[in-house]
Amino acid sequence: MTEYLRIFVRSVDALSTRIAHSVKFSVFALLVILLHECFMRTLFNRPGVWVLELTTFIVAGYFILGGAYSVLSGAQVRMDVFYRRWSPRKKAIVDLITFATFPIYFGVLFWTGLERTKWSYVFHEVSNTAWAPIQWPIKAVITVGFCLMLLQSISIFIKDLYTARGRSLE
Repeated sequence: MTEYLRIFVRSVDALSTRIAHSVKFSVFALLVILLHECFMRTLFNRPGVWVLELTTFIVAGYFILGGAYSVLSGAQVRMDVFYRRWSPRKKAIVDLITFATFPIYFGVLFWTGLERTKWSYVFHEVSNTAWAPIQWPIKAVITVGFCLMLLQSISIFIKDLYTARGRSLE
């Protein structure tokens, strides 16, 4: 059983890291789009109707897909005034208590995201703007992001279980 848990934890951690390191390059796409918009608006007086929504989609994907890596690296908000002074075992026990609600929260968000993405795809939902892009791709990205955060929180939970018992999963 321990070997399966080790494989799961390593796989989820590696997936979160790879996705975060891939998604970080979307900032360059954002930069190109915004520069294009600046030039078109300033030099030719031809603003794009699609720029605001597309940049919003890119930023949403950037943040939501990087969320699992944020969980992995411990970048979420904590009361570090106390936390940093504790032993690894005490940190793991406190994390177990707080992470117990984390999978429930992300599980609900993931399930809701699946339902909304499915509805958006079936009914060909578009935004109510001049550009009117289809909505299901960004909803699917958000749903995948919640799934990754759910998996990553389970991975952290498993590592904390072993640490709280004074053992290592490695």
